[in-house]
Amino acid sequence: MTEQRIEYPCPVRRLHVVWRGGEWSIAGETRVPSMTLPASDDLPEADKISGFWWEVVDGEGRAIHRHVLHDPFARSMERFDDGGLITRMAPMDPMEPEEVGFDVLVPDVADAAAVHLYSSNPPGGSEPGSRGAACIAAIDVPPTEGGDDGYR
Repeated sequence: MTEQRIEYPCPVRRLHVVWRGGEWSIAGETRVPSMTLPASDDLPEADKISGFWWEVVDGEGRAIHRHVLHDPFARSMERFDDGGLITRMAPMDPMEPEEVGFDVLVPDVADAAAVHLYSSNPPGGSEPGSRGAACIAAIDVPPTEGGDDGYR
């Protein structure tokens, strides 16, 4: 996935990403001086990939690090039967949330330019799984000098 090899532990940026009123933004940032991130996720080779994930990309749009997440817009409820079996079901009255937020941990490297969000179920979009995932947002990442360690 990535041409550069990132050595951990290295400096990491914790970006708080929010969706408010149909717009995505970075609402806050914390720099962690040294941390080891989980390995970057690979995507399966398929015509249509479903799900939700983010990628931090360089200025040319090449993925530096990727992480697959639970879809923050997926709404479901747990139903417990008498035997204790748990099933998930869609709510009777689906409502779009007013705000969704989550944290994105990215390696603090100088060429990190943006966070791209991908979803097969964007808010206000088509039914889940009816199409492959597409880029639903590209959020510029404020530039930094990059970490002291990062790339090797």
